[in-house]
Amino acid sequence: MLLTPNLQRKCVGVVLALVISSCSKPNDAPEANVGATNVTTPAISVPQLPRLDRAGLLLAINQAASAFAADADDSAVQHGLDGRQFSVRLPFACGGAIASAVGAPLHMTLRPDGKALEVRAEPTIKAEDVAFATAPKTGASPQAPSAATEDNRNAVRSVEGFWIEWPWLMAEQCPAFARLPPNDPFMTMRAADDDGHLPAAPAGPERTAGLAQFFSDSDSRLTSRSGRDYRRVVPLADGIAPPEGLFLLIEGRLRPWPGAKVIRCRANAPGTRPSCIAGARIDRVAIERADDRAVLGEWTSS
Repeated sequence: MLLTPNLQRKCVGVVLALVISSCSKPNDAPEANVGATNVTTPAISVPQLPRLDRAGLLLAINQAASAFAADADDSAVQHGLDGRQFSVRLPFACGGAIASAVGAPLHMTLRPDGKALEVRAEPTIKAEDVAFATAPKTGASPQAPSAATEDNRNAVRSVEGFWIEWPWLMAEQCPAFARLPPNDPFMTMRAADDDGHLPAAPAGPERTAGLAQFFSDSDSRLTSRSGRDYRRVVPLADGIAPPEGLFLLIEGRLRPWPGAKVIRCRANAPGTRPSCIAGARIDRVAIERADDRAVLGEWTSS
């Protein structure tokens, strides 16, 4: 069949349209916005360092004491301690409710009627424990350590904290001295008598590791206890015995001393163990039973 010129032109136009359409859009080309997914970048999480417990804090203090004694630069290690959270338990009243312990800074006594406990924890670190004497000026008399005898010391208004008793004890418990066998041969190295009794303990606790908060003129006076102790009267239910020991729980964050490191040390004489105190912002203090950690009283900074 013969096609007219007009019909020929129409057929050619249809064929060209089909060819152009097939070339511009392949059969396997995906449709726009069909099955498209949004690619998101995963958030980078910074791992939170665990809270320092008693063992962790004592390890940091021992490392600072070693660096101090060796005159080594531990600035990088100390910088890593800045802001670290801590939750430290200090055991006390390990002999139970003893009337003779009334004068101790941390003690527990049983009232005569046996129906209540009196628990008290008085801060054992004061401003004079962190101040160093400086060389007197020419013609001036020597000065005793005070809150104004060291560089930047005038920036500190007061200091409150606690020495860690038994700083060699990493566990959160009372020391188990009574479990030492009487026939332990090591006792002969400690000058025990013929009956196996140990010599009397040295007067006063060892004060080589501590945790304290300082208050400067820029700090609110409401955050300071101004030397007040932590005290509670705890009723005892019938048939409930007093605990054989208590914990003083201290929680907060480490912070550097003004113009110094987080843990500052000093030594009274060459070759002696340095005495080191970690600076802190104390957020919470609580007194717990050592047996079940029941809270007998708590105080917060807020």
